[in-house]
Order: sequence, then structure tokens, then C-alpha cells
Amino acid sequence: MNIRQAHWARIVVGVIALGAVLSPLPFLSASAQAQSCPEDEFTGIQLSNNQRSQLQQLDARFDQAFERIFPISPQFEAQIEQIEERYWSRFEQRLSPQQLQQLEQLAEWAAQESIKIVPEFAQETEAEPTLTAEQERRLDALDEDYERRFQAILTPEQRQQLAALEEQLDAEIEAVEPQPTAEQAAQLEALEEQYEATLEQILTAEQLQQLERNWACEA
Repeated sequence: MNIRQAHWARIVVGVIALGAVLSPLPFLSASAQAQSCPEDEFTGIQLSNNQRSQLQQLDARFDQAFERIFPISPQFEAQIEQIEERYWSRFEQRLSPQQLQQLEQLAEWAAQESIKIVPEFAQETEAEPTLTAEQERRLDALDEDYERRFQAILTPEQRQQLAALEEQLDAEIEAVEPQPTAEQAAQLEALEEQYEATLEQILTAEQLQQLERNWACEA
């Protein structure tokens, strides 16, 4: 996964998350678990608070520049939401009423726990809060706990069905992704090079190697 793909992944996750307040979205985590890939590009990298702050600022600048060069249309956002709703509906059909209730309760629990860790999550704002190392650690632990509880609700057969649905979801999203013009592609390539150069100033050589391994696993 290169930098541009990582940004697209953030866009898709962000669009899908618009409708995910009550319904958990297992498609994303199921794939990572099946492939033993890290769920976050910086998993396994010990970052200082200063590095974490610099990376958050770098990502914010990159996202803003990316969207100026290659803005996401409302039509694409609507397509992604429709695709997600269709696949989530297919998965719901494979669950019992009791399982659906358990998943809703799990999603509500996870939302409340995340707000306890980061109170800013309760605020309706597009700006992402700057997290401390301790908050990142606790959110990672919460994510792992959520995943264990989620998988425990499903039967082995349902887990396999979920993994297959997630692959179909990825393929359908990829099929509708808009393609940049030649001029946009050149601008995005220059933006990626600038991003990589700044990363090299923030991270150590060992950290950069782990980051490359994380991206390669997700490719």
C-alpha cells in the first residue's frame, strides 16, 4: 500500500463511518485479522509524543492537499455508502435477532468507552483530536477487546462468510474509485514524494522499515 492508497483507505473508512453509529462495521477488521496485518500503519512502531504530534500534523496537511488536488465528489461518497449498506444488509441476514442485538450493544459499549478515553470524540466536529501516547495505547487495547468480543458473537461459519463478503466489498469499492487526470496524477506523485521526505525526517531508519512492512502487508 503506497501513500495515496493509504489516503484512499482513510477516505473510504471515513465515508463508511458516517453511517456506523449504531451498526458495527466488521468488514475492515475481519480482513486485517484474516491476513494477520496490522490495523494501523504505525502498529509496532514505538512513537514518542513529539513524533506522534508531528505525524498527525503531517497527515492533516497531506489530506488537505490531496483533497485540493483530487476532491472527492458527493456522488462517490453516496456510492460508497450504498455499497456498504448493501453488504451490511447481506451480513445481517446471516445473523440471528439475538446476535444483532448483541452487536448493537457491543457497538454502543465501544462508542462509550472511546469517549471515556478521548472526550473530544463526543463533539460533533470534523477535526481529529491530537491524541497522547497513552490515549493511543488505550484505544488500541479497546479495539482489540472489541474485536475479540465481536468474533465471539459469530459462529465459525459466519466468520468465513464475513471474510468473503469483505473481499467482495473491497472489489466493488475499488471498481467505482475515480481515476485522476494526468495532471492530477503528477501533482499527487509530487505530494507523495514530499510526504515521504518529511517522514524520513520524523522517523528513525528502524521505524521507517517497520512502516514499509506494514504498508506492504496491506497492499
